[in-house]
Amino acid sequence: MFTSHTTARLKTCVVLAACAASLLSATVAQAADWTSFRGSNTNNAVTVARTPRKASEASLKWTLTLKDSADWETSMGDPIIVGSRLYIPVGNTLRVVNKDTGSTEATAALPGAIDYTSRPVYGNGQVFVPLSEGRVCAISTTTNKALWTTPSIETTDTENNTQTHQSLSTPLYVDGKLYVGTTVADWTKSYRGEFTCFDVSKETTDAASRIVWNYDNTSSGYYWSGATKIGTAIVVAGDDGVATSFDAATGTILDRKPMGASIKVRSTVVSYNGHAIFTTNDGRLFSVAMNSDGTFGKGAWSARFAKNSTTTPAIYNNLAFVGGQNLDTSSTNKGVYCAINLSTMEIERRVETPANSQSSALVSYAVPGNPLAYFSQNNNPGGVYGISLQSGTSPITFFEPTGQQANYCSSSIITDSAGTLYYANDSGTLFALKTTIGKSNDARIKSMGKTRGAWSSKWSSGRLNPKYTRLTLSSKQSSTKITAARSNSKAKVYMHTSGKSWKKTSSLTVKLSKGKKTSVYIKCVSEDGKKTCVYRIIVSRKK
Repeated sequence: MFTSHTTARLKTCVVLAACAASLLSATVAQAADWTSFRGSNTNNAVTVARTPRKASEASLKWTLTLKDSADWETSMGDPIIVGSRLYIPVGNTLRVVNKDTGSTEATAALPGAIDYTSRPVYGNGQVFVPLSEGRVCAISTTTNKALWTTPSIETTDTENNTQTHQSLSTPLYVDGKLYVGTTVADWTKSYRGEFTCFDVSKETTDAASRIVWNYDNTSSGYYWSGATKIGTAIVVAGDDGVATSFDAATGTILDRKPMGASIKVRSTVVSYNGHAIFTTNDGRLFSVAMNSDGTFGKGAWSARFAKNSTTTPAIYNNLAFVGGQNLDTSSTNKGVYCAINLSTMEIERRVETPANSQSSALVSYAVPGNPLAYFSQNNNPGGVYGISLQSGTSPITFFEPTGQQANYCSSSIITDSAGTLYYANDSGTLFALKTTIGKSNDARIKSMGKTRGAWSSKWSSGRLNPKYTRLTLSSKQSSTKITAARSNSKAKVYMHTSGKSWKKTSSLTVKLSKGKKTSVYIKCVSEDGKKTCVYRIIVSRKK
């Protein structure tokens, strides 16, 4: 049922005054930041950052203890990255951590504790933190102070019992609006939930007035699930197994697509090539096309890849990486991670894991043609593992903590632009793993191009000075442009003609009179500066 206001009873809440001046100078997110649970409002956790490709390229940069490992009363949320800082909710605080050093720069007080998890999101100079009782608090990234908090949400059930909502879903921030779900749930199912759009850009001290629209789901809630925006529609699915498309501005339901009896969706919806894509609790991947009017088009199921899945897909080059519990029922805690082709919905890559994974993948495509998915496993020691299209039958082990830092982990891995990996496990430790990829000594020119003329012999990247290649122009061609393409994009290329000085460039124009000739020299210097290759082209023009 759609309502313009929530049908649940709203308790009185202390609303903290907004500080407009602080927003004017607030921390500004950059494109390379990781501003939400899955990195951006498409919810597709894909990076081109230079992340480690094998265990020898990953090393511990720093650790930070956020709480005692024996303290089960204090919950931790997921970290996000804004500028040079990590923001992670811990109990009734938001910790602000320098991502390079691991030192705590500030501790922002929250007007209440988080539930057993919390997925903050950044936008408009604020970090929005889901709190217990179905609330959301906005923290200024300039002052590290709370600006406002939405009211608590309570529901009265059919037996007149009061049920308090939990904030366990993935919030979505886009265009000054915050879309967030809640749930009334126990360990096995949810009974009710709300999905609300808040205007977080307006200046007001009345947090309740920020509600733009609200949907009261009387059958189930939004538990680990979350929305994405596709066109003008907001798409989300929940424990009722129904994908719902809302008009982003009004909350009007544009379409509904039930997944089937007893199916839950505890995956955040991913926007990819005009499709809404997510996993279901029975271990399948679902992809549905979105029409321009926000209604659902044709949908497709994958083969069943797991007994159970709560992971959010990470998609690169039409491959969705997802994990879950192994279909082999003889070992209930073993897991599986797969790459599924979205064109055929068939499993292209399947790797069994020692433990079940509730960790959504981070996919890096720094290595062309071989995307690498990073994840953790919900078992000791709670490390970082991975699979790629070319890896073996067992997951790659990048890092495993030891001692008191070893514990279960359902956290998802995130990265910054430098390729540093960040995550936290149940020991209460926040980890940073740096990439130790050495600089390349590749100094080859892999190909040579020209706009005019004819090669007298085939170009060879192995032809070094004093060997050469000839390029001949016709009498009607007075100039040509020569372009050098290097094998390693980090290498430096220099060029010059006879009698001139080296110039840092990968292209050079040669002008010749009839019957004249000159030499073009190309020098490639490796990234580590230890290797140099020089090439020579003799360019001539016929009379």
